[in-house]
Amino acid sequence: AQLRPRDSRPRTELAGIYLQRSLERGYRRNDRQKALRLARKALEINPSDQEARQFLHSYRRMNADFRSARYRKYVLPGVIVLVLLLVFAVRQKDWIINFFQGPQSTPDFVRTEKIPSRPDHRPRRIPALITGTDKTALDMEITHSETGRHNEIPFVDVRGRLKPVSVPFQSADMLLRGRSVSGEELFSIPFTIGSETSPPLRPGETLPFAVYRYPPADDSELSEIELQTLKARFREDLPPVVPGKAEIVWDIPQPGGTSLKAEVRNPRFFEAYDRQVVLMELAITNSGTSNIKELAVEVSLDSRWQPYRFSAVSPQEPVLERTESRVWNVVLNYPLSENAADKPVTVRITNADWE
Repeated sequence: AQLRPRDSRPRTELAGIYLQRSLERGYRRNDRQKALRLARKALEINPSDQEARQFLHSYRRMNADFRSARYRKYVLPGVIVLVLLLVFAVRQKDWIINFFQGPQSTPDFVRTEKIPSRPDHRPRRIPALITGTDKTALDMEITHSETGRHNEIPFVDVRGRLKPVSVPFQSADMLLRGRSVSGEELFSIPFTIGSETSPPLRPGETLPFAVYRYPPADDSELSEIELQTLKARFREDLPPVVPGKAEIVWDIPQPGGTSLKAEVRNPRFFEAYDRQVVLMELAITNSGTSNIKELAVEVSLDSRWQPYRFSAVSPQEPVLERTESRVWNVVLNYPLSENAADKPVTVRITNADWE
């Protein structure tokens, strides 16, 4: 936090780690309180941080469950699965690495002196190129790349999407480089796309990425961005998918010409003390004629049970284009006395913005 006082994402990462440690130590109050303070501070810094908002929402739901079973001695693994999903939702693990590293170990990441202000520091687009990617296995594109200043501190903002061509994709180690007009390397920042806990991406499906960093370089010197793939991980052993049905319900007026399709995959059921938990993959396809700029959804098995809410498409990432499909992890819980295996999945559209 001291290294990035204006950045909310490291705090959200740490909140997940403290909450996980609390569970491993018998739901210790000190670790839980640290997690709450970090998540609330992240939301205070950036009110639009959907990951921090989702963390707090899921924590309140989980904490209510724990209070109702506070006299029980053991917490079964299904509850841990529910909490771990909060940690897994944050895909870019490099924030934690950068958060703890100091100037001596990573001089490329830490600013040692304030860069002088200049009259014109409005954001500007910069050229971006992709290197190191095997185009026969992975299709990657950059949809947005710009530099500018936020509170007098230079930043780079790079967004894009990737799509496996022939083999299911799991994750990739990436390197973001910035160069001057003369070709001199100004900074080099590692990050990841996807993770070992992300839902695997099958050929034709896409995964968006957004890289927002404060590099130790004057934005006026930055002339070009390079996105290099260091290592891509694929899932050749992935079994064929058996999709399940999911009904789309619009809670808002559906604009003309807009349409979505949804399916669920790989449901896994766990018993967690006084309830059951189901973890599944949800795939949504834009089958309409317009691109989607923003999409918020609620997933449920029964109107009597708590739904799973999340931001499927946010303004900080590439739009969901026509015919494009994306996949998310979803976790739901329901009473032990109920049988959820035969329950239909309902996907409610609570907010949407279209081009």
